Amino acid sequence: IEDRLMLGLMLIGFIPFMFGMVSMFLLPAFNQDILNGGPDSLGLLMTASGTGAFLGSMILARLGDFGGKGQFMFRASYLWALSLGVLSITTSLDLAVVACALTGLFGTLLGSLHMSVVQLVVKEEFRGRIMSILMMTFGLMPLGMMPMSALAEYIGIDVAFIASAALLAISMVVLDRFYPELKRINKGHGQDA
Repeated sequence: IEDRLMLGLMLIGFIPFMFGMVSMFLLPAFNQDILNGGPDSLGLLMTASGTGAFLGSMILARLGDFGGKGQFMFRASYLWALSLGVLSITTSLDLAVVACALTGLFGTLLGSLHMSVVQLVVKEEFRGRIMSILMMTFGLMPLGMMPMSALAEYIGIDVAFIASAALLAISMVVLDRFYPELKRINKGHGQDA
């Protein structure tokens, strides 16, 4: 079960971020094409996203060592997908700012908690190898960007955002289905039931 748990954690490190981070890369196009905004509105959207990410980090720091980390990761990912979905359908700058803040918040909650859980769950002798594999996540994000960018270019930026949200949610449902032990992660190694 430990090998399955490590594989599941590595997949959570790759798959959701390939789809969820698309919004940050396509945000300038969304701002221009959907919101008809300029540099000021893009600055507001980016600031909102960064503020949400900062709040997500502070929330996790405040929570400390809490139970139900696995369930919390899945809930954060579903809320991340929902906030991306809201962003995809809005044409209002005010609502887009709120959606960007929530996107940053839930994306950071998932990402930061995931890295913490990896540190807690993976045996010490494998930790460095697993962490180095997970660092490749940043290099693999363009794999998710290519089809989403094509969607944005040929169909519409809003369609790319909703597809990104749907793929994020679906990937987490699939991971939950094939790796149910991920939801049972509680505190750390030896306490994951």
